[in-house]
Amino acid sequence: MASMSGMSNSFHFGVGDTLWTTPLTPTSGQGYAGTIILLILMALFLRFLTALKAMAEKRWNPKSAPIRCTDDDADNYLEMQPAQDYEIRPGSGSRWNATIQFTRAIFQVMTMTIGYLLMLAVMTFNLGYLLAILSGGLLGELALGWI
Repeated sequence: MASMSGMSNSFHFGVGDTLWTTPLTPTSGQGYAGTIILLILMALFLRFLTALKAMAEKRWNPKSAPIRCTDDDADNYLEMQPAQDYEIRPGSGSRWNATIQFTRAIFQVMTMTIGYLLMLAVMTFNLGYLLAILSGGLLGELALGWI
């Protein structure tokens, strides 16, 4: 079986790992730092998209808000009831809306694309790339996790 040149099968730091295309191969410390910054920003943007989609879903479907328990209910969680009882009638659900569905689809495609590109970066086994993506996820969660 022929070995694949340029592919490392162990984690490492350093320049020379191709990120998606040959022009994105850092050959200096400055290029490597730029690549790290790009990956951090992409991971932040992925977390931003996730938070933005969650906010949009709340706006599009306000009836599906999570049930919260009060301090009195916390001890007896088996007896919790929904905050409001809704009468469910056939056809009373939300109607299909082309604008909302198209927006959901765009969010999904963008999230999948960025996630796939980040996965490919991790598959280079470059620890700098991996730590940059994890740092971006951490910073994104700290900044946007409350939304």
